[in-house]
Amino acid sequence: MSEIINEIIETTKNEVITFPEEFYKSSDNKTIMGEVSFKEILFLEYRDTEAGSNPREYAGLKKTNLHILHSILTDSHNMFRFLHSGVIISLTTSSITGIKGNTVKYEECCLTNGNQTRFIILIITLLKLFFNKEQIRPITSQEYKRFVKETFNDSNNIIDFLNYVKHNKISEIINCILTNNKYKKEFNELNIRYFLDSRIRIQINLINSLIEDLSNEFDSYSAGTLIAEANNDTQNVKPDDIFGNKYKKELQDYIFKDFADKFKGQMQIEYRYGEVVDRSIEKVHILTLLRLIIPTGLFTKNKDIYKLTNQRSPIYTIFSKLIARIEKDKEKAISTAKTVSKLIPLLYNIRKEKIIPSLETHKRKLVRDYKKQAFAGELENSVIGKEINEARGDDALIERIVRRVVNYNVEHIMPVVVFRTRSLFKEETENEIKITIPKDIIDQYFSALTEAIYDNYVKIKIKGLPSSLTTVVRNSSFYEFGTETYSLFKKMNNIEETNLIEKYQYILT
Repeated sequence: MSEIINEIIETTKNEVITFPEEFYKSSDNKTIMGEVSFKEILFLEYRDTEAGSNPREYAGLKKTNLHILHSILTDSHNMFRFLHSGVIISLTTSSITGIKGNTVKYEECCLTNGNQTRFIILIITLLKLFFNKEQIRPITSQEYKRFVKETFNDSNNIIDFLNYVKHNKISEIINCILTNNKYKKEFNELNIRYFLDSRIRIQINLINSLIEDLSNEFDSYSAGTLIAEANNDTQNVKPDDIFGNKYKKELQDYIFKDFADKFKGQMQIEYRYGEVVDRSIEKVHILTLLRLIIPTGLFTKNKDIYKLTNQRSPIYTIFSKLIARIEKDKEKAISTAKTVSKLIPLLYNIRKEKIIPSLETHKRKLVRDYKKQAFAGELENSVIGKEINEARGDDALIERIVRRVVNYNVEHIMPVVVFRTRSLFKEETENEIKITIPKDIIDQYFSALTEAIYDNYVKIKIKGLPSSLTTVVRNSSFYEFGTETYSLFKKMNNIEETNLIEKYQYILT
């Protein structure tokens, strides 16, 4: 059994998907299709990664999932892959050279469709590992936690992942098996090796290649998330799966009131992704707006701000708590919510009118600069050195290589800008919050700060990431970028700092 456990851990740690047979790869390097064994998909990420974010958590043994469980227990090795549609995955690779033989090496991965199937396969695997040669029986929460810790103690990523596989979901499947003699017999006789080698159909979207032909508004995260949202929307995701539907009235009344007033007729808020189909009006999803508040520190201690970058569920949890406190007529919560409502249009305008244009302008400069370095042989020891060498002076190919590593995700840069600027917000009037920087130098400030953060962001990627990009941008050291630029600008221009954040801070996490 230990050999199987080690194999599972290694498969996850190596960030490689291995196909037992030759797979199909499209000529434009955007799609891979084939079959992989169950063990390849057990711990693929699905939430808040650089390759996207899947909105749908494991729902438990609803009708469809009961059918999946039945198929898995009855004949996982033969009929299963013909009865179910399989999984869809979006991933980012360092280059097309990440595909070698029958393996695909990835940097970031998001299981965008098939999460229900994967979790049932994973739970069956965990139960077989837990019981080994014993007969299935009910297990306590303490037994389950101890098993996870002892089995995967050297793999923090797996233990973190299993935090989402709750004991109640495990017990639900155990109870289902125990109340059905056929299921019970099939489970007890199931060979774990045979089971893990069973196959499932898979489609892989290669995000790096995909976004090269898209407009600048698409980075890997937004493209991957769009794919995940679209796949899940076609499968009738319940309104409660999406935070916005559940709290739409409260969000309109307390959180987005000032934004709606300021951008009336110009912008429409999407409470569920894809619900606004009118292309004549600009739209913005609620998560884009809510994210802007987290790095101000209004609801969190500094140490918690960093890890929330590009996450979805924790942000929704924070605002769920705020709404609950407002509904209980908590004076402090109501006061903070009014501040949030006034901050959102200001921060969104900064994002749209200052940061994104600065990023696009600086991106063009960085592409030119790194292309010059590439042709001068100054990037040989960089993460793209080998690819540039193989390009042999091909200008168009080298530009594509450089663009890929220079590409940015605005949701990585914007939180650092807000974090660095949060001491400059002041209440101009009862209904408006402004920034203390004089109008004649405000463009200069945001341009300089954005460029400083962006430069360091690219340098990390060029040098070679010490871990995934998602992990890097959730580290406190990433939020140090721009510190010197901010301090110098503040000192040279005698910029006033305020205590607005401290005044309205309401810790919720």
